[in-house]
Amino acid sequence: MRLSYAVENIRRLKNIPDVELRPLTLLVGRNSAGKSTFLRSFPLIRQSLEIRSSAPILWFGDLVDFGDLTSALGDNDTANQVAFRFTLHNIEGKERPTYFASRGYYWYQEPIQFDTVSMRSVIGARGDETVMQLLEISIPREKIEVQIDFRMRSNVHGAITVNGNSVEHISKKFDIRATNRSLFSQPIFIQRRSSKDTPPVRPSSSQEVLADALVNTFRRWATRRIGKDTLWTEAQRVLSQATLDEHSIRQLMGTSRTKTFRRLYSQILSPTPTIVKEETISIHRLARALAALEVFQEQLTEYFLNVNYLGPVRAASERYYRKQELEVSEIAPNGANFPMFLASLSPWELQQFSTWVGELFGYGVKVHRSGGHISIHLHAKEKSINVTDTGYGVSQILPVLGIIWWATHGRSRSVGLYRQRSGPRTLAIEQPELHLHPAHQAKLADVFAYVIGNEKSSLPRRRKTSFIIETHSEALINRLGELVEQGKVNSDAIQIVIFSAHDDLSTPTEVRFSSYDNKGALKNWPYGFFRYSDR
Repeated sequence: MRLSYAVENIRRLKNIPDVELRPLTLLVGRNSAGKSTFLRSFPLIRQSLEIRSSAPILWFGDLVDFGDLTSALGDNDTANQVAFRFTLHNIEGKERPTYFASRGYYWYQEPIQFDTVSMRSVIGARGDETVMQLLEISIPREKIEVQIDFRMRSNVHGAITVNGNSVEHISKKFDIRATNRSLFSQPIFIQRRSSKDTPPVRPSSSQEVLADALVNTFRRWATRRIGKDTLWTEAQRVLSQATLDEHSIRQLMGTSRTKTFRRLYSQILSPTPTIVKEETISIHRLARALAALEVFQEQLTEYFLNVNYLGPVRAASERYYRKQELEVSEIAPNGANFPMFLASLSPWELQQFSTWVGELFGYGVKVHRSGGHISIHLHAKEKSINVTDTGYGVSQILPVLGIIWWATHGRSRSVGLYRQRSGPRTLAIEQPELHLHPAHQAKLADVFAYVIGNEKSSLPRRRKTSFIIETHSEALINRLGELVEQGKVNSDAIQIVIFSAHDDLSTPTEVRFSSYDNKGALKNWPYGFFRYSDR
Protein backbone atom coordinates (compact mmCIF):
# COMPACT_ATOMS: atom_id res chain seq x y z
CA MET A 1 0.00 0.00 0.00
CA ARG A 2 1.25 3.46 -0.92
CA LEU A 3 -0.41 6.40 0.79
CA SER A 4 -0.58 10.07 -0.11
CA TYR A 5 -2.14 12.44 2.41
CA ALA A 6 -3.11 16.08 2.88
CA VAL A 7 -5.25 18.32 5.08
CA GLU A 8 -7.29 21.43 4.31
CA ASN A 9 -8.13 24.47 6.45
CA ILE A 10 -6.34 23.33 9.60
CA ARG A 11 -4.56 26.38 11.02
CA ARG A 12 -2.18 27.69 8.31
CA LEU A 13 -2.58 24.66 6.06
CA LYS A 14 -5.20 26.06 3.72
CA ASN A 15 -4.97 23.64 0.81
CA ILE A 16 -1.64 21.87 0.51
CA PRO A 17 -0.81 19.34 -2.22
CA ASP A 18 -0.95 15.63 -1.48
CA VAL A 19 2.18 14.39 0.27
CA GLU A 20 3.35 10.94 -0.74
CA LEU A 21 4.46 9.18 2.44
CA ARG A 22 7.69 7.28 1.87
CA PRO A 23 9.73 5.16 4.29
CA LEU A 24 11.33 8.43 5.47
CA THR A 25 9.33 11.65 5.06
CA LEU A 26 11.12 14.75 6.33
CA LEU A 27 9.19 17.94 7.12
CA VAL A 28 11.34 21.08 7.04
CA GLY A 29 10.71 24.82 7.14
CA ARG A 30 10.78 27.84 9.41
CA ASN A 31 8.91 28.05 12.69
CA SER A 32 5.10 28.37 12.54
CA ALA A 33 4.99 27.30 8.90
CA GLY A 34 2.69 24.33 9.55
CA LYS A 35 5.12 21.41 9.87
CA SER A 36 3.98 20.39 13.33
CA THR A 37 0.31 20.83 12.40
CA PHE A 38 0.75 18.41 9.51
CA LEU A 39 2.68 15.87 11.59
CA ARG A 40 0.30 16.04 14.55
CA SER A 41 -2.67 15.32 12.32
CA PHE A 42 -1.45 11.69 12.26
CA PRO A 43 -1.80 11.09 16.03
CA LEU A 44 -4.98 13.21 15.83
CA ILE A 45 -6.57 10.64 13.53
CA ARG A 46 -5.23 7.80 15.66
CA GLN A 47 -6.77 9.13 18.88
CA SER A 48 -10.03 9.73 17.00
CA LEU A 49 -10.12 6.06 15.94
CA GLU A 50 -8.89 4.66 19.22
CA ILE A 51 -11.21 6.39 21.68
CA ARG A 52 -14.94 5.82 21.44
CA SER A 53 -16.43 9.17 20.48
CA SER A 54 -19.59 10.59 18.92
CA ALA A 55 -17.51 12.70 16.51
CA PRO A 56 -15.33 11.69 13.55
CA ILE A 57 -12.43 13.76 14.94
CA LEU A 58 -11.49 13.96 18.59
CA TRP A 59 -9.69 17.28 18.70
CA PHE A 60 -8.41 16.89 22.25
CA GLY A 61 -7.03 13.60 23.55
CA ASP A 62 -4.11 11.81 25.16
CA LEU A 63 -1.82 12.25 22.16
CA VAL A 64 -2.41 15.78 20.82
CA ASP A 65 -4.55 18.82 21.59
CA PHE A 66 -6.04 20.86 18.75
CA GLY A 67 -8.62 22.46 21.04
CA ASP A 68 -11.86 22.20 19.06
CA LEU A 69 -13.02 22.73 15.49
CA THR A 70 -12.94 26.52 15.85
CA SER A 71 -9.38 26.41 17.18
CA ALA A 72 -8.30 24.01 14.44
CA LEU A 73 -9.62 26.38 11.79
CA GLY A 74 -7.32 29.10 13.10
CA ASP A 75 -7.51 32.27 11.02
CA ASN A 76 -9.43 30.67 8.15
CA ASP A 77 -12.33 33.08 8.73
CA THR A 78 -14.19 32.13 5.56
CA ALA A 79 -13.90 28.40 6.22
CA ASN A 80 -16.25 26.49 8.48
CA GLN A 81 -14.97 23.09 7.42
CA VAL A 82 -11.76 21.11 7.56
CA ALA A 83 -10.94 18.23 5.24
CA PHE A 84 -8.67 15.20 5.17
CA ARG A 85 -7.54 13.77 1.83
CA PHE A 86 -6.19 10.26 1.30
CA THR A 87 -4.99 8.49 -1.83
CA LEU A 88 -4.12 4.79 -1.87
CA HIS A 89 -2.22 3.16 -4.71
CA ASN A 90 -2.14 -0.52 -5.69
CA ILE A 91 -4.59 -1.74 -3.09
CA GLU A 92 -6.42 -5.01 -2.67
CA GLY A 93 -9.26 -5.90 -0.34
CA LYS A 94 -9.98 -9.31 1.12
CA GLU A 95 -12.78 -11.53 -0.12
CA ARG A 96 -15.80 -11.10 2.13
CA PRO A 97 -19.44 -12.25 2.18
CA THR A 98 -22.41 -9.89 2.16
CA TYR A 99 -25.65 -11.03 3.77
CA PHE A 100 -29.03 -9.72 2.71
CA ALA A 101 -31.17 -10.24 5.79
CA SER A 102 -34.42 -9.64 3.93
CA ARG A 103 -33.49 -12.09 1.18
CA GLY A 104 -32.01 -14.79 3.38
CA TYR A 105 -28.81 -15.69 1.53
CA TYR A 106 -25.15 -14.77 1.23
CA TRP A 107 -23.55 -13.03 -1.71
CA TYR A 108 -19.82 -13.75 -2.04
CA GLN A 109 -17.67 -11.13 -3.72
CA GLU A 110 -14.36 -11.66 -5.45
CA PRO A 111 -11.21 -9.99 -4.00
CA ILE A 112 -11.45 -6.25 -4.55
CA GLN A 113 -8.58 -4.60 -6.42
CA PHE A 114 -7.97 -0.97 -7.30
CA ASP A 115 -5.15 0.86 -9.04
CA THR A 116 -5.63 4.27 -7.36
CA VAL A 117 -8.43 5.51 -5.12
CA SER A 118 -8.77 8.94 -3.51
CA MET A 119 -11.05 9.94 -0.67
CA ARG A 120 -11.83 13.36 0.81
CA SER A 121 -13.62 13.58 4.16
CA VAL A 122 -15.08 16.99 5.02
CA ILE A 123 -15.71 17.77 8.70
CA GLY A 124 -17.89 20.64 9.86
CA ALA A 125 -20.12 21.77 12.70
CA ARG A 126 -23.75 21.14 13.56
CA GLY A 127 -24.37 23.44 16.49
CA ASP A 128 -21.52 22.72 18.86
CA GLU A 129 -20.95 19.19 17.48
CA THR A 130 -18.25 18.06 15.05
CA VAL A 131 -19.87 16.02 12.27
CA MET A 132 -19.07 14.46 8.93
CA GLN A 133 -20.65 16.61 6.24
CA LEU A 134 -19.34 15.33 2.93
CA LEU A 135 -17.50 12.34 1.54
CA GLU A 136 -15.91 12.27 -1.92
CA ILE A 137 -14.53 9.11 -3.54
CA SER A 138 -12.59 9.11 -6.80
CA ILE A 139 -11.39 6.11 -8.83
CA PRO A 140 -9.67 7.78 -11.82
CA ARG A 141 -8.87 4.67 -13.83
CA GLU A 142 -12.53 3.58 -13.75
CA LYS A 143 -13.76 7.16 -14.29
CA ILE A 144 -15.78 7.13 -11.08
CA GLU A 145 -16.50 10.28 -9.04
CA VAL A 146 -18.92 9.89 -6.14
CA GLN A 147 -20.06 12.58 -3.72
CA ILE A 148 -22.11 11.78 -0.61
CA ASP A 149 -23.75 14.70 1.22
CA PHE A 150 -24.85 13.46 4.61
CA ARG A 151 -28.13 14.25 6.34
CA MET A 152 -27.51 17.31 8.52
CA ARG A 153 -30.97 18.55 9.57
CA SER A 154 -34.48 17.15 9.74
CA ASN A 155 -35.43 18.65 6.38
CA VAL A 156 -32.15 17.74 4.64
CA HIS A 157 -32.04 14.03 3.92
CA GLY A 158 -28.67 13.75 2.21
CA ALA A 159 -27.84 13.17 -1.42
CA ILE A 160 -25.59 11.06 -3.65
CA THR A 161 -24.17 12.09 -7.00
CA VAL A 162 -22.25 9.81 -9.34
CA ASN A 163 -20.17 11.53 -12.01
CA GLY A 164 -22.21 14.68 -11.48
CA ASN A 165 -25.61 12.95 -11.80
CA SER A 166 -27.92 12.65 -8.79
CA VAL A 167 -28.95 9.12 -7.83
CA GLU A 168 -32.41 10.29 -6.90
CA HIS A 169 -34.08 6.88 -6.60
CA ILE A 170 -31.82 6.27 -3.58
CA SER A 171 -31.70 9.83 -2.22
CA LYS A 172 -35.50 10.15 -2.25
CA LYS A 173 -36.07 6.85 -0.47
CA PHE A 174 -33.40 6.99 2.25
CA ASP A 175 -31.92 9.32 4.82
CA ILE A 176 -28.16 9.15 4.23
CA ARG A 177 -26.30 9.50 7.48
CA ALA A 178 -22.72 9.26 8.72
CA THR A 179 -21.85 7.22 11.79
CA ASN A 180 -19.63 10.14 12.97
CA ARG A 181 -17.31 7.59 14.57
CA SER A 182 -14.70 7.39 11.84
CA LEU A 183 -13.46 9.29 8.82
CA PHE A 184 -13.67 6.05 6.85
CA SER A 185 -17.05 4.58 7.84
CA GLN A 186 -19.66 3.46 5.35
CA PRO A 187 -22.75 5.70 5.06
CA ILE A 188 -25.90 4.54 6.83
CA PHE A 189 -29.10 4.24 4.81
CA ILE A 190 -32.34 4.59 6.78
CA GLN A 191 -35.61 4.28 4.88
CA ARG A 192 -37.83 7.30 5.37
CA ARG A 193 -41.05 6.88 7.26
CA SER A 194 -44.26 7.77 5.47
CA SER A 195 -45.54 9.47 8.64
CA LYS A 196 -44.54 10.09 12.24
CA ASP A 197 -46.74 7.17 13.30
CA THR A 198 -44.85 4.72 11.10
CA PRO A 199 -42.50 2.52 13.18
CA PRO A 200 -38.77 3.25 12.76
CA VAL A 201 -37.03 1.18 10.10
CA ARG A 202 -33.73 -0.56 10.75
CA PRO A 203 -30.66 0.75 8.88
CA SER A 204 -29.93 -1.08 5.64
CA SER A 205 -26.50 -2.13 4.42
CA SER A 206 -25.20 -0.27 1.39
CA GLN A 207 -24.95 -3.54 -0.56
CA GLU A 208 -28.59 -4.34 0.08
CA VAL A 209 -29.72 -0.81 -0.80
CA LEU A 210 -27.85 -0.85 -4.11
CA ALA A 211 -28.99 -4.34 -5.05
CA ASP A 212 -32.58 -3.38 -4.28
CA ALA A 213 -32.23 -0.17 -6.34
CA LEU A 214 -30.90 -2.15 -9.30
CA VAL A 215 -33.74 -4.69 -8.99
CA ASN A 216 -36.26 -1.83 -9.10
CA THR A 217 -34.54 -0.41 -12.19
CA PHE A 218 -34.77 -3.79 -13.91
CA ARG A 219 -38.39 -4.22 -12.85
CA ARG A 220 -39.42 -0.83 -14.30
CA TRP A 221 -37.62 -1.59 -17.55
CA ALA A 222 -38.88 -5.14 -18.12
CA THR A 223 -41.76 -5.44 -20.61
CA ARG A 224 -43.09 -8.61 -19.02
CA ARG A 225 -43.24 -10.10 -15.56
CA ILE A 226 -39.92 -11.52 -14.40
CA GLY A 227 -39.49 -13.54 -11.24
CA LYS A 228 -37.92 -11.79 -8.26
CA ASP A 229 -35.24 -14.49 -7.98
CA THR A 230 -34.14 -13.77 -11.56
CA LEU A 231 -34.08 -10.03 -10.88
CA TRP A 232 -31.94 -10.49 -7.77
CA THR A 233 -29.61 -12.95 -9.48
CA GLU A 234 -28.94 -10.54 -12.34
CA ALA A 235 -28.49 -7.61 -9.93
CA GLN A 236 -25.89 -9.64 -8.04
CA ARG A 237 -24.10 -10.54 -11.25
CA VAL A 238 -23.91 -6.90 -12.32
CA LEU A 239 -22.72 -5.60 -8.95
CA SER A 240 -20.07 -8.30 -8.63
CA GLN A 241 -18.31 -7.08 -11.79
CA ALA A 242 -15.10 -5.11 -11.25
CA THR A 243 -15.99 -2.93 -14.24
CA LEU A 244 -18.90 -2.66 -16.66
CA ASP A 245 -16.73 -2.51 -19.74
CA GLU A 246 -17.55 -4.14 -23.06
CA HIS A 247 -15.83 -7.41 -22.14
CA SER A 248 -17.68 -7.88 -18.83
CA ILE A 249 -21.05 -6.91 -20.32
CA ARG A 250 -20.61 -9.43 -23.15
CA GLN A 251 -19.80 -12.07 -20.53
CA LEU A 252 -22.98 -11.19 -18.64
CA MET A 253 -24.96 -11.34 -21.88
CA GLY A 254 -23.46 -14.70 -22.89
CA THR A 255 -24.15 -16.35 -19.51
CA SER A 256 -27.62 -14.92 -18.84
CA ARG A 257 -30.41 -17.50 -18.84
CA THR A 258 -33.16 -15.16 -20.06
CA LYS A 259 -33.73 -13.42 -23.37
CA THR A 260 -34.95 -10.36 -21.47
CA PHE A 261 -31.63 -9.76 -19.78
CA ARG A 262 -29.63 -10.64 -22.89
CA ARG A 263 -31.57 -7.83 -24.54
CA LEU A 264 -30.85 -5.56 -21.57
CA TYR A 265 -27.10 -6.14 -21.78
CA SER A 266 -27.22 -5.55 -25.52
CA GLN A 267 -28.92 -2.22 -24.80
CA ILE A 268 -26.19 -1.28 -22.29
CA LEU A 269 -23.58 -2.04 -24.96
CA SER A 270 -25.35 0.25 -27.42
CA PRO A 271 -24.01 3.83 -27.66
CA THR A 272 -27.60 5.09 -27.49
CA PRO A 273 -28.33 6.53 -24.00
CA THR A 274 -31.31 5.05 -22.15
CA ILE A 275 -32.61 5.43 -18.60
CA VAL A 276 -31.95 1.80 -17.70
CA LYS A 277 -28.42 2.03 -19.05
CA GLU A 278 -27.64 5.22 -17.11
CA GLU A 279 -29.17 3.94 -13.88
CA THR A 280 -27.41 0.56 -14.10
CA ILE A 281 -24.03 2.17 -14.71
CA SER A 282 -24.56 4.76 -11.93
CA ILE A 283 -25.55 2.10 -9.38
CA HIS A 284 -22.58 -0.06 -10.36
CA ARG A 285 -20.20 2.89 -10.03
CA LEU A 286 -21.61 3.72 -6.63
CA ALA A 287 -21.17 0.10 -5.54
CA ARG A 288 -17.53 0.20 -6.65
CA ALA A 289 -16.96 3.44 -4.75
CA LEU A 290 -18.45 2.02 -1.56
CA ALA A 291 -16.38 -1.16 -1.99
CA ALA A 292 -13.32 1.08 -2.23
CA LEU A 293 -14.46 2.87 0.94
CA GLU A 294 -14.59 -0.49 2.70
CA VAL A 295 -10.97 -1.13 1.72
CA PHE A 296 -10.09 2.38 2.93
CA GLN A 297 -11.76 1.70 6.26
CA GLU A 298 -9.82 -1.52 6.73
CA GLN A 299 -6.38 -0.40 5.58
CA LEU A 300 -6.31 3.19 6.83
CA THR A 301 -7.70 2.22 10.22
CA GLU A 302 -4.85 -0.26 10.60
CA TYR A 303 -2.33 2.31 9.35
CA PHE A 304 -3.33 5.13 11.71
CA LEU A 305 -3.76 2.87 14.74
CA ASN A 306 -0.11 1.88 14.18
CA VAL A 307 1.10 5.51 14.35
CA ASN A 308 3.36 6.27 17.32
CA TYR A 309 3.95 9.92 18.18
CA LEU A 310 6.81 11.56 20.08
CA GLY A 311 6.69 15.30 20.73
CA PRO A 312 9.51 17.85 20.56
CA VAL A 313 10.16 18.29 24.30
CA ARG A 314 10.80 15.10 26.21
CA ALA A 315 10.73 14.83 29.99
CA ALA A 316 14.10 15.45 31.66
CA SER A 317 15.82 12.51 33.33
CA GLU A 318 15.73 12.05 37.08
CA ARG A 319 18.30 10.31 39.24
CA TYR A 320 15.79 7.80 40.67
CA TYR A 321 12.27 6.69 39.84
CA ARG A 322 9.68 4.89 41.95
CA LYS A 323 9.43 1.30 40.83
CA GLN A 324 6.08 0.35 39.29
CA GLU A 325 4.92 -3.08 38.21
CA LEU A 326 3.73 -1.93 34.78
CA GLU A 327 3.86 -3.36 31.28
CA VAL A 328 4.29 -0.29 29.08
CA SER A 329 2.88 -0.85 25.59
CA GLU A 330 4.43 2.29 24.11
CA ILE A 331 6.41 5.38 25.00
CA ALA A 332 4.29 8.44 25.84
CA PRO A 333 4.37 11.51 23.55
CA ASN A 334 6.52 13.39 26.07
CA GLY A 335 8.69 10.39 26.94
CA ALA A 336 7.76 10.66 30.63
CA ASN A 337 7.17 6.91 30.95
CA PHE A 338 10.45 5.94 29.28
CA PRO A 339 12.02 4.70 32.56
CA MET A 340 8.98 2.47 33.16
CA PHE A 341 9.22 1.28 29.57
CA LEU A 342 12.82 0.16 30.15
CA ALA A 343 11.91 -1.45 33.47
CA SER A 344 9.09 -3.43 31.81
CA LEU A 345 11.43 -5.00 29.26
CA SER A 346 12.60 -8.54 29.86
CA PRO A 347 16.34 -8.94 30.61
CA TRP A 348 16.85 -10.28 27.08
CA GLU A 349 14.95 -7.34 25.50
CA LEU A 350 16.87 -4.80 27.57
CA GLN A 351 20.16 -6.40 26.51
CA GLN A 352 19.07 -6.29 22.87
CA PHE A 353 18.13 -2.61 23.15
CA SER A 354 21.42 -1.81 24.88
CA THR A 355 23.40 -3.62 22.20
CA TRP A 356 21.53 -1.78 19.45
CA VAL A 357 22.16 1.64 21.04
CA GLY A 358 25.79 0.66 21.54
CA GLU A 359 26.21 -0.17 17.86
CA LEU A 360 24.94 3.28 16.92
CA PHE A 361 26.19 5.62 19.65
CA GLY A 362 28.95 3.74 21.45
CA TYR A 363 27.24 3.33 24.83
CA GLY A 364 24.73 0.86 26.21
CA VAL A 365 21.79 1.29 28.56
CA LYS A 366 21.17 -0.46 31.87
CA VAL A 367 18.46 -0.29 34.51
CA HIS A 368 19.69 -0.40 38.13
CA ARG A 369 17.22 -1.52 40.80
CA SER A 370 17.62 -0.59 44.46
CA GLY A 371 14.82 -1.21 46.93
CA GLY A 372 11.69 0.40 45.56
CA HIS A 373 13.57 2.60 43.07
CA ILE A 374 15.16 2.26 39.65
CA SER A 375 17.71 4.39 37.82
CA ILE A 376 18.96 4.55 34.24
CA HIS A 377 22.67 4.19 33.60
CA LEU A 378 24.80 4.46 30.49
CA HIS A 379 27.72 2.07 30.26
CA ALA A 380 30.74 1.68 28.03
CA LYS A 381 33.29 -1.07 28.73
CA GLU A 382 33.74 -1.04 32.53
CA LYS A 383 32.39 2.47 33.10
CA SER A 384 28.78 3.12 34.20
CA ILE A 385 27.21 6.51 34.85
CA ASN A 386 23.74 7.71 35.86
CA VAL A 387 22.02 9.38 32.89
CA THR A 388 21.48 12.58 34.93
CA ASP A 389 25.25 12.99 35.10
CA THR A 390 25.52 13.17 31.32
CA GLY A 391 24.51 15.96 28.94
CA TYR A 392 20.86 16.98 28.68
CA GLY A 393 20.79 15.87 25.07
CA VAL A 394 21.22 12.22 26.10
CA SER A 395 17.98 12.29 28.10
CA GLN A 396 16.24 13.73 25.03
CA ILE A 397 17.58 11.20 22.53
CA LEU A 398 16.98 8.04 24.58
CA PRO A 399 13.15 8.09 24.17
CA VAL A 400 13.69 8.61 20.42
CA LEU A 401 15.94 5.55 20.25
CA GLY A 402 13.51 3.64 22.46
CA ILE A 403 10.48 4.30 20.27
CA ILE A 404 12.43 3.36 17.12
CA TRP A 405 13.82 0.14 18.60
CA TRP A 406 10.48 -0.96 20.02
CA ALA A 407 8.71 -0.31 16.70
CA THR A 408 11.23 -2.37 14.75
CA HIS A 409 12.23 -5.06 17.27
CA GLY A 410 9.71 -5.21 20.10
CA ARG A 411 7.00 -7.82 20.53
CA SER A 412 3.34 -6.93 20.20
CA ARG A 413 1.63 -5.97 23.43
CA SER A 414 -2.02 -5.46 24.19
CA VAL A 415 -3.42 -1.96 23.73
CA GLY A 416 -6.63 -1.52 25.69
CA LEU A 417 -8.38 -4.66 26.91
CA TYR A 418 -8.32 -6.94 23.89
CA ARG A 419 -6.63 -5.49 20.82
CA GLN A 420 -3.02 -6.17 19.92
CA ARG A 421 -1.28 -3.97 17.40
CA SER A 422 0.69 -5.71 14.70
CA GLY A 423 1.86 -4.92 11.20
CA PRO A 424 3.95 -2.01 9.89
CA ARG A 425 4.46 0.98 12.17
CA THR A 426 4.73 4.69 11.41
CA LEU A 427 6.71 6.88 13.78
CA ALA A 428 5.78 10.58 13.80
CA ILE A 429 8.57 12.38 15.67
CA GLU A 430 9.06 16.11 16.18
CA GLN A 431 12.64 17.40 16.27
CA PRO A 432 14.42 14.19 17.29
CA GLU A 433 17.70 16.16 17.12
CA LEU A 434 16.69 18.57 19.90
CA HIS A 435 19.63 19.45 22.23
CA LEU A 436 22.06 17.30 20.24
CA HIS A 437 25.43 18.36 18.88
CA PRO A 438 25.44 18.42 15.04
CA ALA A 439 27.64 15.30 15.00
CA HIS A 440 25.01 13.39 16.96
CA GLN A 441 22.25 14.89 14.83
CA ALA A 442 23.99 13.33 11.86
CA LYS A 443 24.06 10.02 13.74
CA LEU A 444 20.26 10.02 13.66
CA ALA A 445 20.47 9.75 9.88
CA ASP A 446 22.35 6.48 10.40
CA VAL A 447 19.53 5.29 12.66
CA PHE A 448 16.94 6.01 9.97
CA ALA A 449 19.12 4.37 7.32
CA TYR A 450 19.47 1.31 9.52
CA VAL A 451 15.66 0.96 9.72
CA ILE A 452 14.61 1.78 6.14
CA GLY A 453 17.79 1.20 4.14
CA ASN A 454 20.38 -1.35 3.23
CA GLU A 455 22.42 -1.21 6.43
CA LYS A 456 23.29 -4.51 8.10
CA SER A 457 23.04 -5.19 11.82
CA SER A 458 23.57 -8.12 14.14
CA LEU A 459 20.02 -7.52 15.38
CA PRO A 460 17.39 -8.52 12.78
CA ARG A 461 14.45 -6.15 12.28
CA ARG A 462 11.12 -7.75 13.07
CA ARG A 463 8.72 -5.17 11.71
CA LYS A 464 8.59 -2.76 8.80
CA THR A 465 8.70 0.82 10.06
CA SER A 466 8.42 4.19 8.34
CA PHE A 467 9.07 7.71 9.63
CA ILE A 468 7.50 11.16 9.47
CA ILE A 469 10.13 13.47 10.93
CA GLU A 470 9.87 17.21 11.58
CA THR A 471 13.39 18.61 11.74
CA HIS A 472 15.50 21.77 11.64
CA SER A 473 18.78 19.86 11.36
CA GLU A 474 21.06 20.71 8.46
CA ALA A 475 23.49 18.04 9.71
CA LEU A 476 20.84 15.33 9.50
CA ILE A 477 19.84 16.31 5.96
CA ASN A 478 23.45 16.44 4.77
CA ARG A 479 24.26 13.08 6.35
CA LEU A 480 21.30 11.44 4.63
CA GLY A 481 22.74 12.63 1.31
CA GLU A 482 26.06 10.98 2.21
CA LEU A 483 24.27 7.72 3.04
CA VAL A 484 22.46 7.83 -0.30
CA GLU A 485 25.78 8.36 -2.06
CA GLN A 486 27.27 5.40 -0.16
CA GLY A 487 24.40 3.15 -1.20
CA LYS A 488 23.21 2.59 2.38
CA VAL A 489 19.74 3.92 1.63
CA ASN A 490 17.89 4.36 -1.67
CA SER A 491 17.16 7.90 -2.81
CA ASP A 492 13.53 7.10 -3.63
CA ALA A 493 12.94 6.01 -0.01
CA ILE A 494 13.20 9.64 1.17
CA GLN A 495 10.74 12.48 0.62
CA ILE A 496 11.50 16.02 1.79
CA VAL A 497 8.49 18.31 2.26
CA ILE A 498 9.32 22.02 2.49
CA PHE A 499 6.82 24.26 4.32
CA SER A 500 7.15 27.98 3.70
CA ALA A 501 5.04 30.89 4.92
CA HIS A 502 5.46 34.56 5.78
CA ASP A 503 6.08 35.59 9.37
CA ASP A 504 2.69 37.34 9.70
CA LEU A 505 1.17 34.06 11.06
CA SER A 506 -1.88 34.40 8.82
CA THR A 507 -0.62 33.84 5.27
CA PRO A 508 -1.42 30.30 4.08
CA THR A 509 1.47 27.86 3.92
CA GLU A 510 3.00 26.87 0.61
CA VAL A 511 4.37 23.35 0.23
CA ARG A 512 6.91 22.06 -2.24
CA PHE A 513 9.03 18.96 -2.47
CA SER A 514 12.69 18.06 -2.61
CA SER A 515 14.54 14.77 -2.88
CA TYR A 516 17.98 13.26 -3.39
CA ASP A 517 19.40 12.05 -6.66
CA ASN A 518 21.32 8.78 -6.82
CA LYS A 519 24.54 10.58 -5.86
CA GLY A 520 23.01 12.09 -2.73
CA ALA A 521 22.67 15.65 -4.07
CA LEU A 522 19.48 17.53 -3.21
CA LYS A 523 17.08 18.27 -6.05
CA ASN A 524 14.73 21.29 -6.09
CA TRP A 525 16.25 22.54 -2.84
CA PRO A 526 15.56 26.26 -2.18
CA TYR A 527 18.69 28.37 -2.38
CA GLY A 528 19.80 29.73 1.00
CA PHE A 529 17.34 27.62 2.99
CA PHE A 530 19.57 27.48 6.08
CA ARG A 531 20.98 31.00 5.84
CA TYR A 532 20.74 33.28 8.86
CA SER A 533 18.94 36.28 7.34
CA ASP A 534 16.80 37.24 4.37
CA ARG A 535 19.42 39.61 3.02
